[in-house]
Amino acid sequence: MAHNITERDGLFVVRTPAWHGLGKVLANYPPREEAQQIAHNWEPMTEPLYRKMSVHVHTLSCQSDTGEIICGIEGNWVAFEEEIYERVPEFDLVVRDDDPTAPPLGVKPDTRSLVTNAEMYDIAEALQGEGEQVKYETGGSLKGGRKVWLLLRFNEPIQVAGRHGTETIPYYALQNAHDGSGAFRGQATMVTIVCDNTSIASDLDAQTRGTEFTFRHTKNVKERIEEAKEALAGWRVSVEAYVRLSEHLIDVPELCRYPGASQRGLHHDDIRAPDAERFGRPREQARCSHSAFPAQSGLNVLKK
Repeated sequence: MAHNITERDGLFVVRTPAWHGLGKVLANYPPREEAQQIAHNWEPMTEPLYRKMSVHVHTLSCQSDTGEIICGIEGNWVAFEEEIYERVPEFDLVVRDDDPTAPPLGVKPDTRSLVTNAEMYDIAEALQGEGEQVKYETGGSLKGGRKVWLLLRFNEPIQVAGRHGTETIPYYALQNAHDGSGAFRGQATMVTIVCDNTSIASDLDAQTRGTEFTFRHTKNVKERIEEAKEALAGWRVSVEAYVRLSEHLIDVPELCRYPGASQRGLHHDDIRAPDAERFGRPREQARCSHSAFPAQSGLNVLKK
């Protein structure tokens, strides 16, 4: 089951059904209350964690005062075992608050605070700005609640003017792992998260773009919100610079662009005339490589 969506998981998508056909398809962007009820209508909570330390064997007489044998296991005695448990210091068990029969979500050190599902929505609202509608594109949980996410569509999409009307629409993902397998993180991503595979793909996409940051696990949600705003502001500056360079590249003559370069992790400054033939261009055409890319762009977007 590559999607890792269980019967205990919730999921919603807007307009476009997920590839696996699971979850609720909504006609319009839901308000917070509806999104939270569908995808995250529970919270993680902690319980003390214990480990079995030893087993003590006790024996009891089965003979009454009159000498009558009441239980005759191995004569007049019966043996039973008593398991001894001890609290594990510095660690807690993470469980769901809505289902005591559900498997535990994970174990966390007591120095690390939980980020609740409700706090994830608080941060989403703060990112979008006061008075703005939050466009919840998708949201859900995976592996019975071990992993959770929200995918937001920004109200101000990034436009890249091109010959064919190319449009780039960035998404912003908030992902968290209650099982401790990952940090609570924010991501600018082009991946639509609907399953475990796309959750991982979003991680890789944001890491490649340099648009992922992790929250400190402070107990103050206001500090988390401020962190998110600062990271988002920095990300927007980077995207605007990327857009300027993208629009410049659209106007660069076709002979000046080397299709194989970006796939091999090369920056335009790494391409010299002797290398041109390796990327499918005559050697003489490589002369335009430096003039085609202005030095003031300040971005090495093709460099991995």
